[in-house]
Amino acid sequence: MGKLENASGEGATNGGGFCAMGKMYPSERAAVVAYLAYSSMHIAKYRVEVCIEFHGANQCRTASADTQDHAMRSAQSNACALLVSGVTDTMQCEHQNPVSVKWLETK
Repeated sequence: MGKLENASGEGATNGGGFCAMGKMYPSERAAVVAYLAYSSMHIAKYRVEVCIEFHGANQCRTASADTQDHAMRSAQSNACALLVSGVTDTMQCEHQNPVSVKWLETK
């Protein structure tokens, strides 16, 4: 439990809830936990394996997302992250055409 002080220096006990403008809102914690649980159970519609070749090195990565475009970009970005360093190489790699793209069944 944390200790809060008001303007007069008196202490108040924080009962573990959120504090906004000096008021306690323990129900906000439940809302945040519920949102995190719901968003973590989101099932992606698309799953793809993308292979990238950059400066003679190859890397393949799988990604899942709610749209085909997001899945493709995530997989390509993940593959490029293992192949390059630096902003210029990253941008060049992420704009390369993939060597292969394989759409997979979602889990």
